[in-house]
Amino acid sequence: MSRHHIKCKRNKFITIGSGRVMENSWEKNGIRYTQSCNLPIQGVCADIMMRAVAGVYLRLHAAKLDAVLVAQIHDEIILEADTGIAEEAKDILVREMENAFTMTFPDAPSGNLVDASIGQTWADL
Repeated sequence: MSRHHIKCKRNKFITIGSGRVMENSWEKNGIRYTQSCNLPIQGVCADIMMRAVAGVYLRLHAAKLDAVLVAQIHDEIILEADTGIAEEAKDILVREMENAFTMTFPDAPSGNLVDASIGQTWADL
């Protein structure tokens, strides 16, 4: 982490996520140690989630399912769907979350990435 921070200070930017950057000049006091350690990880996680949200939306729309994304909290996506299509919506959700991860990390292990469930209320999940 220390070497990475030194590299970020020297380069005057932090690479965040899938190629985005944070410039040293954007920060009042320059790049901080905690930023150089945390932003790459938080950024790539955000990129995966953005890909997943977009994929879920597009797949639900293409399948003409009456299901909507109602919340995204950290690493969770919550859909609302009628009971009759809940399983199909869940399958789309799982596939798109897995796709987002494997698009970002194509060589990483990808088994058991997503734990999805169906419930009547958020508390049931």
